[in-house]
Amino acid sequence: KFTITTNIYINKTDPLASAMRAETAETQEDETKYHHHPPITKKDRATEVAKGFFWQTPGAILPYVVFLVLLLLLTKENNQTSAYRMKLIYTLLVGSGMIPSMIILVSSWKRLLYERRRHHHHHHHQRRGHIQSTKNNASIEKKEMIYQSATILPSSSSSSNHNDDDDTIKVITQAPPLQQQPTTSIWSSLKDRRYLYKLIGTGFSWALYDFIYYGTAFNQPEILASVLGNDDDDDDEAKQTKKKLKSSLESRLKTVQELQEARAETVAQLATSLRVAEAANANSLLTQSTVIATSKKICQSKLLNVSDYRQYLSSLTDVRHVSDVSRYLNLIREGNEAVRSKNALAGGGSKEEKSKKRSRRFDRDYYRTCVSEGLRSICYQFTVSPFRAGIMLEDNLTLAGGFSYDRILPGEEDLEGGFDPKKWAAPVVDGADPTTFASDLVGSGELVLLSSTQGSETDPNHPELKDPLRGCRYVAAMELAYEPRIRRHLRSIYRANAVMTTKPTSRGYDNIDAFHEYFGLHLIRNKPIKEHFPMDEKESEQRKLGLSFEERRELDEEVKQREKDSCLQFLNILKAEATGDVASYIHLPLLEQIDTDEDPWFKHGEERFKSRDNQDLSALTEELERVYLPPDGDTDEWNEERRKVLRLALTTFLLPQFEAEARRDLREASIKIGIKAAAESLYGMAMEGPYRPSHLLGENRFLVPTGDLPIVGVCCATDSKDATYLAGVTERGELKDHLAIPGGTRIDGNKMKEKVITFLMQSRPAAVVVGTGGGVQSRLMAPKICDIFTP
Repeated sequence: KFTITTNIYINKTDPLASAMRAETAETQEDETKYHHHPPITKKDRATEVAKGFFWQTPGAILPYVVFLVLLLLLTKENNQTSAYRMKLIYTLLVGSGMIPSMIILVSSWKRLLYERRRHHHHHHHQRRGHIQSTKNNASIEKKEMIYQSATILPSSSSSSNHNDDDDTIKVITQAPPLQQQPTTSIWSSLKDRRYLYKLIGTGFSWALYDFIYYGTAFNQPEILASVLGNDDDDDDEAKQTKKKLKSSLESRLKTVQELQEARAETVAQLATSLRVAEAANANSLLTQSTVIATSKKICQSKLLNVSDYRQYLSSLTDVRHVSDVSRYLNLIREGNEAVRSKNALAGGGSKEEKSKKRSRRFDRDYYRTCVSEGLRSICYQFTVSPFRAGIMLEDNLTLAGGFSYDRILPGEEDLEGGFDPKKWAAPVVDGADPTTFASDLVGSGELVLLSSTQGSETDPNHPELKDPLRGCRYVAAMELAYEPRIRRHLRSIYRANAVMTTKPTSRGYDNIDAFHEYFGLHLIRNKPIKEHFPMDEKESEQRKLGLSFEERRELDEEVKQREKDSCLQFLNILKAEATGDVASYIHLPLLEQIDTDEDPWFKHGEERFKSRDNQDLSALTEELERVYLPPDGDTDEWNEERRKVLRLALTTFLLPQFEAEARRDLREASIKIGIKAAAESLYGMAMEGPYRPSHLLGENRFLVPTGDLPIVGVCCATDSKDATYLAGVTERGELKDHLAIPGGTRIDGNKMKEKVITFLMQSRPAAVVVGTGGGVQSRLMAPKICDIFTP
């Protein structure tokens, strides 16, 4: 590259360089006639030709000399050159090669401009017509000379008779037409000895030059092989090594090329996607005013901190907590899309945006409408942002020292003026109560009432007109309820305080009695649901504090047994609910506990248990008020507005979801433990043998004692004067209790029937066995007992 660049203007006319130099000398010889230069001889012409050939060789050698100089200057002391230094040498070598090329280019360009101007001047004067000179003192000899040459020449005689400042124009008469010169053939020219000798000398000189110059070029491979050695002299092992190295390098080069092509395709796809996204963004945000309005309504800084949520997600291990983050981000996205869609429609958006379908979550229509009207930016003028409230709640519940207002989130270290701790507190509106604040915003047009309140026929008692901040509170409550940290810790508090209550339905009042399978399940009141789950780690540590190892083990067994019994009981409750005999409710403790003989608690309607206004929310609201109300205090009116936001978030969004989650978790935990208990029972039944005395149980290791099955045996007398006995016995045949029915007394009589029922309720037998020793009396006794069991 260096040689081509350096000699591009020197060698471009080779082998005609000598002819060009001769023509240049002739041109200079013509110019010397009119500029008083000394005449140019044949020696000067030969010198010009020699220069044309001489400077070709130094131009070809110079790059190698420059390379050797750079190599000596940039080589280390150990005669090693790094790849970076070789690149530097190559860059300097190529750059220096442009210097002589630019010099030749500039010189040639100036020469070309000069020749063009001279030829233009020459032809301009040849084309001039007949013009009569105004001077009468011009000589006839000079006119004849000018007429014959048809060229404008400076007159020396006139210069002696006139001043240099005289602008007299010498006019040349029109030259006669040029006579056509006779043509000469090439053979006649070769016969002329003047041309023949010159042609032979020139051809012989060129042949000798080509033999000497190009001979080395043609035989260069043989010369290098003789000097550096031939590759054929290497042994076979070296050849194989070189071949393997060559194939390895080729394969790597091919791999690199394939990777480059693949990356190029990926980059092209990304560039196309970027252009599409940019075009879509440009279409959605048409004007700068639309962008500003959209950014103000979205309030991105009030909703999340990207770096903080990334750290929070990386620390999560529960799927439910990750799902909380996803729901919160989806809610924010729906609100932002509603804002962009409304602004795009107002600014003349595209047809696709105008015809875009709304979200499938119809329950969020009111939220999207409020956000699109700009109520989100208004609600955060007097409430704290939800993600900051979640961080404060988490620190208060998990850290020993609680939350610190000096905490700085990721990305807030480099803020201008430093971080402001007031961002962690709810903003305080100075000089205006909520009513005045809302009226000013409505008057300025910033607070827009919903379309349902607009029109001349609007009811003056409409809730939007009586409470303009209702929509703002709804937006703040919904976003607070969906914040992942808020949901996570309030869910734990709810799980620790929630209880379960069951009561019989109208059908259950008629069906359930002391012998019904659901007896005892229909009157459960305020049973903590935490008993159905493993004990919390903090509570377990507190209860085990100061206990010995055996006591801790007994406590763990007791907790596991209670969890198992509670889950099995809940399975039976689900069965009772499926039959319509029992109704169950999961709620926080009730504020009013009404239970009198005239008005028992289980006869209250279901609204008393389902109503969230009757539930004690203090365990949840106390923690929320610590982070949601300003720490320095505020007016009662504004604090009441913030409490309305908390109450709306709990009763409308959080509690219904927590109740559904608790019921679903109870069902899953109960089914898991029920399956395990059923498997153990089936195994026990399969391995249970017939009744045997206890001293024979050791003979077979596969047989286990029969479980505790209380039985009531009925022994009927054969004589009507003898009494009939009901005996409650254990599995070992030990008498537990008995009831005597005197002879001649009917068992289904009113008084005796009540005694029999009381005895059976106290014994609660698994089965009633009627002995056959009484004969016909035993056969008559069995249906009577059945009638008592199933009235």
